[in-house]
Amino acid sequence: MGNYTEASNFFFKSLAIFEQLNIKSEIAGSLNNIGIIFNLQKNNTKALEYYLKAKKVLDNSNNPRALNFTLNNIAEIHFEDNNYEKAIKINQEALQISTKSGDKSMTSLSLYNLSLNYGKMNDYKLAEQYAQESLSIQKEIDYKYGISKNYNNLSNIYFKQNKLKKAENFANESYQLALAIENVEILKDVSGNLFKIYKTQNNLQQALHYFEYHSLLKDSIENIELQKQLLNKEFNYKYEKQKLEDQLKLENQKKIDTLKRKTERYSLLSFFSLTIIIIGFFIKRRSNFIKEEKKQLINEIKLLKAEAVLKVAPSLDFEKVDLDKEKIDAHLEKPLNPSDWKILNVLCDNPLITNATIADEVALSVQGVSSSLKKMYLLFDLKKAKENQRIALVAKTIKLSN
Repeated sequence: MGNYTEASNFFFKSLAIFEQLNIKSEIAGSLNNIGIIFNLQKNNTKALEYYLKAKKVLDNSNNPRALNFTLNNIAEIHFEDNNYEKAIKINQEALQISTKSGDKSMTSLSLYNLSLNYGKMNDYKLAEQYAQESLSIQKEIDYKYGISKNYNNLSNIYFKQNKLKKAENFANESYQLALAIENVEILKDVSGNLFKIYKTQNNLQQALHYFEYHSLLKDSIENIELQKQLLNKEFNYKYEKQKLEDQLKLENQKKIDTLKRKTERYSLLSFFSLTIIIIGFFIKRRSNFIKEEKKQLINEIKLLKAEAVLKVAPSLDFEKVDLDKEKIDAHLEKPLNPSDWKILNVLCDNPLITNATIADEVALSVQGVSSSLKKMYLLFDLKKAKENQRIALVAKTIKLSN
């Protein structure tokens, strides 16, 4: 919270400078940045207040792109507050401005946002129409990010109408394009959609695959979104000395240099505060990700043990399950040595056991147990977080044995 306050203080100070110098585009930019900080803090009332102030500054200016950006911010608040009719009205205003100015990227954005709003209102005919119009422009300007987002949007529209084949096709198109442009945000969203689609089609193997992928991306994407919003969207202010000279027509160099020093100092403070925010969120998300992954792996082990035992006798203890060495060796394409096999069986009985306890049970040193586990992590090609690899090892070997 303190870091948000520092960022807000920077933007308020920037706002005061630009108001004194009467640079309308930068005044509006600072007001938008303050609104974004409030939006990140889930204070949509204050966010809307500052977006509207920015709009008022831009209403009589010759800056259609900045006005369009501000209108989209306002519409986003109404969308988040489930006030879709107001959001549509603002998006239509933005669409008129971008169409008149010939700004194709902003036009495609307004059409996409209109599609999202009509989709929320269950008007799938208009939702599809606006999505297709937006997609057509995005293909024309080769805007791959927008194309991938729109494919996923169309997949949602068709899924809600139970048109599962169309939903699957568009989701796969979105997924492949997102992979090509390496956009984790879209991959997270579309993998969640593919999970729902395949689950509805009763394709449980595919559903599980995309559920696991979606879960892995879910926590990490929030940190990526934070970086994108704070560094690319909100913190877009640049200081240019020549621009100040042209726009402000200051009478002497001393005033320009004074303003430059102030702005550079605020920029440096803001950079450090935003960096602290990002690092803090990364640490928190990393910790949450490891805990959630561990929980999922333990649940998976319980289910696998239950499945294995029920195949033999429903009355047996679910905590005990026999590993199939023949299947495991076949997967590895070479046999595990006796020490590794003993360690694996002890670990299977209790995935949370310590290395010291394992060492006592298999008559090895703690160092020997640690070395054996590291070797098996590599052999089984485990991709989980370092802290959860031993649990992942148990899950994989039980799965291979079933």
